[in-house]
Amino acid sequence: MVTSNHKAGSLQGRDVEEYIQIVDPWDVILRQTSPGRFHGRMDYINVNNIVIYREYWSQSVLATGSTPPGYFMFGNTLVPERRTDWCGQVIDSQNVAYGKPGSETTFSTPKDSIHAVMLVPDHLMRSSFGEEAVETALASQCHHLGGSGRGASTLAPIINRIISKYQAHPDLLADVRECQAIELLLMREVAKIFSHDSGEAHLPGTTPRREALHRAIEICDRLRVPKTVPQLAALAGVSQRSLERAFQEMLGIPPLQYLHSRRMQAAHQELRVRNSQSTRVTDVATYCGFTELGRFAVEYKKMFGKSPSETLKDPMPTIPTRMIDIL
Repeated sequence: MVTSNHKAGSLQGRDVEEYIQIVDPWDVILRQTSPGRFHGRMDYINVNNIVIYREYWSQSVLATGSTPPGYFMFGNTLVPERRTDWCGQVIDSQNVAYGKPGSETTFSTPKDSIHAVMLVPDHLMRSSFGEEAVETALASQCHHLGGSGRGASTLAPIINRIISKYQAHPDLLADVRECQAIELLLMREVAKIFSHDSGEAHLPGTTPRREALHRAIEICDRLRVPKTVPQLAALAGVSQRSLERAFQEMLGIPPLQYLHSRRMQAAHQELRVRNSQSTRVTDVATYCGFTELGRFAVEYKKMFGKSPSETLKDPMPTIPTRMIDIL
């Protein structure tokens, strides 16, 4: 029998709204930026309150929010050739995404991305490295660690190997010595990441182009305004050409595709939370900025696997297990 704080399992979500519930206490907004059906899966292990997980997202996603409170976050990609951006810098095999407890973050992932993440509780960091070292880490403004050698490059493979082993044999987590060995390996990796860090302040880019992108994203959340890319550029305070370059450079898509995807997600969310007896699909589609209702229905089904009317009758499910339950 696996003890209560030694767990192995998997969590899955059929769309980004479900996945937002699953990853609680990550306080994030997930915005799907590529067309097609989203599927997310998280294979996780909890060992002595260290949580590691391997996460797969079938579609490209832009996320904004904050990391879990009370936990230091370390992350890397298992598919380095696919561009994953964390707080303004591309994550590859030589650097690690880093977040302090409850720190603000913005990241984007490509289609079919697989990332490895480790959450280490504050108290374990303090007992392992000392109060002074942790207070220094808390005071740092870094969002990336490593970057100067092979130390950082082993995080994702180690997490992947551990998860594969104990997903296949969860009964091994009942062995206290086995769990102690996992904890020691992971904390050594944390120490190695910090020791290999170049010491430079790896801060997110604050270029005018990046600032314009985030203004445009906030504007897109209003749904009904803007209706066109020129309107979006004007509201963001940049030229249309600059806005198109910002989206292409940082998200790999044109702004019109992002705007369309954001409206589609909003329609999906509205249909799931509204009263099916008093709501018409036409009203929701119009509210979210769609005028060609036949085309909306076709693209909606392609993205979510069911028609708008079927979604209206299928409310948001209750997620039985979330990350907060694992923690």
